[in-house]
Amino acid sequence: MTAEQEPREKTEEALPLANWDDDKSLHPKLVWWSKPDGRYQVEVQRIGKGAESGYTGTLFVFDHQENNKRLLGEKVDLSYQARFGPDDQDVSDWRDRAAKFVDEELPRMQ
Repeated sequence: MTAEQEPREKTEEALPLANWDDDKSLHPKLVWWSKPDGRYQVEVQRIGKGAESGYTGTLFVFDHQENNKRLLGEKVDLSYQARFGPDDQDVSDWRDRAAKFVDEELPRMQ
């Protein structure tokens, strides 16, 4: 998994694609999402359109209690283009990265 920061202009305007109140939210660019701690919304959103949306996405962490403020946007890999859903190892990596950010890095930023 890569942890490169996405270009600022691409991630600053990003909003959650999943509906907080609908656990079955679907969107063509939404690869995976979760609501850890009942506060944060973590999403992996596909980068690009059509054939361009290959093996990369952006891992976002939004603060639901702060009007979905974007806290993190990092480029991540999508195994097998996540065509039939995300790879289990990718999901594990994304969960670990989001947890590390929320538990360790976010408190230092505040």
